[in-house]
Amino acid sequence: MRSRFTPTLAGFFAVASALLASFTVTTTHADERPVRPEAFFFEVGIGGSGLMQDAYIERLESFRFEKPADLVFDDGFDRFSHTQSVGYMLHQNLGLLLRHELLEQRDYVRYLTDAQEDEFGWTSRALSVGVRGRLPFVREWFAVYGQAHVGLGIARSYYQNYGQRKDRETDLGLNFGFVAGLDLNFFKYGGMFVEAGYTHAPLLENRLGETHNDGGASMHVGLRGRTFG
Repeated sequence: MRSRFTPTLAGFFAVASALLASFTVTTTHADERPVRPEAFFFEVGIGGSGLMQDAYIERLESFRFEKPADLVFDDGFDRFSHTQSVGYMLHQNLGLLLRHELLEQRDYVRYLTDAQEDEFGWTSRALSVGVRGRLPFVREWFAVYGQAHVGLGIARSYYQNYGQRKDRETDLGLNFGFVAGLDLNFFKYGGMFVEAGYTHAPLLENRLGETHNDGGASMHVGLRGRTFG
């Protein structure tokens, strides 16, 4: 005996098959459309980096300079940092960029009495040009990247004996580093990124010829915007 549901099921499967075929054709044509590559990109991030303990810092400590009581941190990523980048992708997988990074802000004191102290500190930053290799996935919705940069490092330091005028100096030097990261573009024209890297920036030098690396390992997370070519 033939079931009365047979024509109904046959019709359902026919409609489902037609819809599936239509969806397959549509998505196939969509995937065949060329994807415009990323062109200009803009990134702003915040993060932290680890303190570099070297001969320069050990010399400061030998002269009884120490961190102020309200600025004592545990070892590790205890420096606030921020970075800004603007770049242009020459190719889907290769681009150039300009990068600014706050490297380090440190303050030291030498206690003479409970109410008297000498002060020494500095702020350093890097201005760099770089090259980025980028591998996008899922039609430019996210990508992994690696970059190398080199440029000018600037350290502005101050020293003040108790009761005297504050003296300031500026030291310049070469900085270079590398970064590996991931960008996640939640909408067409931007999203966020996360990256980790290392910068070498021997900027400060004392009278004994000992230098301090103001760079080190760092991590940043932030927002990004972009245009398309």
